[in-house]
Amino acid sequence: MTQVTSAIALPKDDTKYEVVVRIADKEITTGESVFCKGSYNRFNFRTKPDEAEFVGPYPNREDIGSVFIYLRKKFKLGGIKNICFWRGHVSDFFDPNPEKIKWV
Repeated sequence: MTQVTSAIALPKDDTKYEVVVRIADKEITTGESVFCKGSYNRFNFRTKPDEAEFVGPYPNREDIGSVFIYLRKKFKLGGIKNICFWRGHVSDFFDPNPEKIKWV
């Protein structure tokens, strides 16, 4: 499951962004934020169970490699551009019952 609630300390005030989670060939995007004010965007996004499943050609789940989270913005000229990203290893997300929500 992927849940994106909000983004804070964004690079430009009063600007709508979107968040994209990429695991191998699977890309999950929030679309533009539902609310933006100052350097804050609210998304209230959660994947549906049928959208969250990833099936790939990997013999072991550790072979998937990295998880990327991108902050993207749509521009009138030039289309969609990645503003910044976070990279973590997929094994950081294997715990089926995590004690804490992971903030990235």
